[in-house]
Amino acid sequence: MCIGLIFQLFGIYGLQRYEHFYVRLSSSSLIDSAGLIAIFIGLITYSGWSIASMKIGFVLFLMLLLNPLSNHILGRGAYMSNYHPERRSKK
Repeated sequence: MCIGLIFQLFGIYGLQRYEHFYVRLSSSSLIDSAGLIAIFIGLITYSGWSIASMKIGFVLFLMLLLNPLSNHILGRGAYMSNYHPERRSKK
């Protein structure tokens, strides 16, 4: 679970560092995937083999299925509404 929290903290730092919406969207997707997998595997290991671990595994499966889908919908909505971040000129 601690490894998952470390992934989450580095991801939050990345979200604060990047300025563009699409890069932040990609970073948030990676945070969800890496952090949730590590945290939920830690919870399954901690709870042992029981009905609770099966429920946690089912929630993990749903999150891994729905998080990339929600990020795709957000990105597509921004693209379809002609949202384009300003580009900085190189100096």
